[in-house]
Amino acid sequence: MSSTLFTIAERYVQLVLAIGQHDPSYVDAYYGPAQWQEDAVSAKLPLHQIGDELAATLDRLAGLEGSADQETQLRAIN
Repeated sequence: MSSTLFTIAERYVQLVLAIGQHDPSYVDAYYGPAQWQEDAVSAKLPLHQIGDELAATLDRLAGLEGSADQETQLRAIN
């Protein structure tokens, strides 16, 4: 996986954890780095900021089309 796709995926998970601070039933289970959960708790991002950051993250994902190797493109769309 390209480092760009990896960082996009990491940010997506972090934003999901941030949403979980507003809706405790949103994240059923999480097995990633404990620090990411701790960061979500301490930051308690407002929903509008989470939405803005999610939109930017999805734009970055869409921007991979045509600019990455074929394997990365396939992973990004699946």
